[in-house]
Amino acid sequence: MPTLDAVEARVLGTLIEKARTTPDYYPMRASALVAACNQKSNRDPVTDYDQATVEAATERLSGLDLVFRVYQHDVRGVRYRHSAATALDVDPAEEALLCVLLLRGPQTVGELRSRTERLFAFPSIAEVERVLGEMARRDSPLVIAMPRQPGQKEPRWRHALGGGEDAVAPAIERAPASAPVTSPDENAERIASLERAMDAAREEIAELRAVIAELRASLGD
Repeated sequence: MPTLDAVEARVLGTLIEKARTTPDYYPMRASALVAACNQKSNRDPVTDYDQATVEAATERLSGLDLVFRVYQHDVRGVRYRHSAATALDVDPAEEALLCVLLLRGPQTVGELRSRTERLFAFPSIAEVERVLGEMARRDSPLVIAMPRQPGQKEPRWRHALGGGEDAVAPAIERAPASAPVTSPDENAERIASLERAMDAAREEIAELRAVIAELRASLGD
């Protein structure tokens, strides 16, 4: 199983996401890939990678057969596509969960179900748990169940492809130790609904920016 650093994890997760959500602009140009890696929505932590950093990561991922360069005779410049399904032997449901974990760090089962909606339609939380269990029981696990942290109501899952401690620490530290362990179900559902709506709006804005970056690159700006 490959071990990725934080930049490689972000690049791979971004390519998986955009292959599903913006197929008309995939494979991705380097400039659009940089913009998508640095989105302020659906990313944790938010980054500010430059093009040289992202291209170096694609080079390392290429060596692991996780990313490939695509050259088209009628399109200027190189484009990038991922091959996670083949290299990691994952189905669409597993790929969707892995994508969100690569982009957003450790998450609860409920968070994973809501955040994979645009990538794969899980019918229930129980189905998410089943798929995570299968991914964790592999000879080389793709995901790991983390112990419940102080102040957290539910345990979280993280991907097992590396990414460095810096990549997972922000998600763990987000809930302070003094946070209440329980909250009324109605309030929790209302908050979750608002978060999903905000995430969807932010992602639409980020994708529009990526499309603009793509158009500018094609026009030579």
